[in-house]
Amino acid sequence: LMDARLVDEIHAFTAPLILGGSQSPSGCGGKGVPTVRRAVAARKVTRKVLGNDVLTVLHLTKPPECCR
Repeated sequence: LMDARLVDEIHAFTAPLILGGSQSPSGCGGKGVPTVRRAVAARKVTRKVLGNDVLTVLHLTKPPECCR
């Protein structure tokens, strides 16, 4: 969905836990972008503290025509 630029919001939870390893899944799959210039930017970021966790909501911009 990210590769097709069909995502307009991302909800990410941050918790005080350490998870990892070489086989751990990524928070964002797909091909990615070749340069920072082609990255999808957040036009608005909101955060809400939920106990020991933090919910971050990224409201994404539409990519420029050159980057589709």
